[in-house]
Amino acid sequence: MTPPLPPRALVIGLGSIGQRHAQLLQAEGCEVAACTRHPTGTLPAYTDLPQALREHAPQWVVIANPTAQHHDSLQQVL
Repeated sequence: MTPPLPPRALVIGLGSIGQRHAQLLQAEGCEVAACTRHPTGTLPAYTDLPQALREHAPQWVVIANPTAQHHDSLQQVL
């Protein structure tokens, strides 16, 4: 029997709080990618949210970008 695949999570925004969420998700065994304008090289990263949702196909999404962008991000996720 093959082991189950780890859950996939997408963190939108990689400021300090986004990085913290990504670290915590990785510590829990999640396969984490980010959607950010400033890729760090430490995570798979996308600059386009629809592409990130399509290609990474996350089961969980953390919206950690600037507050004024939360609504737009949520609309795209939904």
